[in-house]
Amino acid sequence: HGALRTAVMGSARAQAGPAQLDAMRALLTTAAEQGAFGLSTGLIYAPGSFADHDEVVALAAEAARHDLLYATHMRDEGDHLVEALTEALDTARAAGVRLQVSHLKAMGPANHGKVRQALALIDAAASDGLDVACDVYPYTASSTRLTSRLPDWAMDGGPSALLRHLADPATRARVLADLRPAVGRTFLPEGVILAQLTPGPYSDRIGDSIADIARDEQVEPAEAVLNVLAAHHGEAMIVNHAMAEDDVDTVLRHPSAAVASDGWVLHAPGDGHPHPRNFGTFARVLGRYTRDRGVLELADAVRKMTSLPASRLRLSDRGTVAPGQIADLVVLDPARITDRSTYAEPWQYATGVRDVLVAGEPVLRDGEPTAARPGRVLRRTAPTTRRPGPEHR
Repeated sequence: HGALRTAVMGSARAQAGPAQLDAMRALLTTAAEQGAFGLSTGLIYAPGSFADHDEVVALAAEAARHDLLYATHMRDEGDHLVEALTEALDTARAAGVRLQVSHLKAMGPANHGKVRQALALIDAAASDGLDVACDVYPYTASSTRLTSRLPDWAMDGGPSALLRHLADPATRARVLADLRPAVGRTFLPEGVILAQLTPGPYSDRIGDSIADIARDEQVEPAEAVLNVLAAHHGEAMIVNHAMAEDDVDTVLRHPSAAVASDGWVLHAPGDGHPHPRNFGTFARVLGRYTRDRGVLELADAVRKMTSLPASRLRLSDRGTVAPGQIADLVVLDPARITDRSTYAEPWQYATGVRDVLVAGEPVLRDGEPTAARPGRVLRRTAPTTRRPGPEHR
């Protein structure tokens, strides 16, 4: 959705009119025809946060027309988690679309435990016939842009407008006043760690918390946030420690919850201080949450990271081990598999994985990467072409 909106409306914080909605629908139709699997929204981020409910419903209905999945990072995951989930469910009902609630969580100590209410709402909707599921990552910290904590109006016009706001004393004071209420609730200064920055004066503070910077500069945490953003052109990634392990356990156990990393592409080894989920998500589920803590049974853990997500995307020839299926396979030792990536030292790969095959071709053999690159772009409208060979063994 963010890409559609930006293509049609730029970075404007404005309601989409009929012509703009038609233009976004047309782009979505083109994407569907090119093989897109679904429509996603990031309603906590600009420009997605600028969209009202009617805009989201209109585009979700277009997605439904093409039988696409609607996946949403909801409008709120903290104080208004339940209201945000209700909006997502209402959107799916109104649009007649299949719904995936992305990385379900409850941010901030005051909201810990709300995932139970959220899952009850999902169960009730499913009982009423809605096709709805969720996913989760096995960590108690999230990772996102530092700008996601700012008020919507401050992002109207994009990063360049934000920098103008921060350079003007009057508007900077407004941003500061609107940011303060989140501090200590869903935004815990001691738990917000700088993960990646563009080059600038705070580059040597990657790995430090906002509380550390505020203490060193003798300013309040909200002021430290604005200082970092102003110094780095509004570009900063953070790791945010604000969740409870009991909530992670609860969502993981839910039958509809798939395992998802919510990770991103990293440029090169040593690129910043990224979230360990980029390296250890699936090994962590199999090791810590299955073998060590018994939150899941092994077969269910494997289902949640293979056949369940494949079925949500309707990848009929992947996600299971059966004759005729594409041989995307992992050979691992359940007794040894362990995630090694940590918040302090993220650039560490998991142990206990022996071999990885993509379409039948080894990309990891005896724990060592091969030079093979058999991966391919998967398109919904162009089913995987089956060909004779090792991929179907």
